Amino acid sequence: MADLTKPEVITLLSVHGYQISEPDLTEVVHRINALMDSLKGLDALDVYHVEPWPVQPLRSPDHA
Repeated sequence: MADLTKPEVITLLSVHGYQISEPDLTEVVHRINALMDSLKGLDALDVYHVEPWPVQPLRSPDHA
């Protein structure tokens, strides 16, 4: 998948009710594209033959 462009990011943010100014837009576009690139590495994990762990409730330190 190609990197998102500034107009695409503006559209995605506006759908969710966010408005962003130009100085911040460049940084947000960069961070979103970097995050998407990092998440692509998860596709290589073979998780289809592994049983998931059940969710463990958090315990407070005084009940450990």
